[in-house]
Amino acid sequence: MTSSIEENTPSSSLKLKFVDESEFDQATAQLKKQVFRECLAVASHLLYSEQELHQSEANTARFAKLETIYCLLMLNGKCIGWHYGHQDGPTCYYMCNSAVLPQHRRQGYYSWLAKSVMEEVTRRGYHRIKSRHYPTNNPVIIAKLKLGFVVTGLQLSSNFGTLLELEWNANQAMADLMKFRCGEKLPPESTLKSLGLTRS
Repeated sequence: MTSSIEENTPSSSLKLKFVDESEFDQATAQLKKQVFRECLAVASHLLYSEQELHQSEANTARFAKLETIYCLLMLNGKCIGWHYGHQDGPTCYYMCNSAVLPQHRRQGYYSWLAKSVMEEVTRRGYHRIKSRHYPTNNPVIIAKLKLGFVVTGLQLSSNFGTLLELEWNANQAMADLMKFRCGEKLPPESTLKSLGLTRS
């Protein structure tokens, strides 16, 4: 089933088109090669035996009911970017991969894409959104921080190398609690009260 979010600007017509996995793969296969041609990520399936791959496929089938979202960023009818991600527990969504083609970057399209996905994911009932990025991917990290994400960790991945973990909370009390936990500032009185704490 295909659905969309549209936004018109003076210079362009953006559309976020939600698609199934097959249409997503068909639309992005060649574009991914362009975007990630210098990426050193390792396709781990190339390192596993036939038996390990078979076992992995069986495990994947057991989790088939987890929700996955695929969408294309369309500009005047042409795909210039994409996003896909999946459910990561009952209240959390993981943004696996989002990208905008190089020639369309630094025009606000990535921020619009991320914000639109966040709105859709929140509408579907997910309260937390997580993502991981190369620590040197400043444009994307800055865009995410401006959207309210916070840094929650650093991870070493055998597939991708060093990754910075980010998280966003739709629930304001949880977002305030995250700032409290990292030592930035005390949360509002209502949150403190629920924790059994006071400012004095």
